[in-house]
Amino acid sequence: MGSPVLDVSIPPAIKDYNRNMGGVDLSDALIGYYSILHKTKKWYRSFLFHFIDIAIVNAFILYKEMAIARQEKVMSHKAFRETLVMELKAVGSTTTAPPQPPPPASQGALHKPVYFSQDGTVGRRRCVHCHQRTTVK
Repeated sequence: MGSPVLDVSIPPAIKDYNRNMGGVDLSDALIGYYSILHKTKKWYRSFLFHFIDIAIVNAFILYKEMAIARQEKVMSHKAFRETLVMELKAVGSTTTAPPQPPPPASQGALHKPVYFSQDGTVGRRRCVHCHQRTTVK
């Protein structure tokens, strides 16, 4: 003698959650395949690595949908990541700024060594200007 089976309707919030949960599972799976996450003692670095992973996976999903819409051949996830790395690497090498000139030295730091004759020096001596007891040199 079994208990009677009751048909309970699923609340709309649960239906919506279950319908969209597949996208989260797909995203988590794609992140897990080629994650850039590294162990780190700084908590914010873990967040940064995870956000970069999410951005890459989202870009891959968008690329895949666009390629299918255009009826083009779709790259694999790994090939997409490799292409992305090569393109980002190329961006950094082509946009190098000219080197900046060094900042001008303060007037106090500009001094030239003065030649002392052999008679004037007995042993080694310190530069008077460099070893003044001031906070500004």
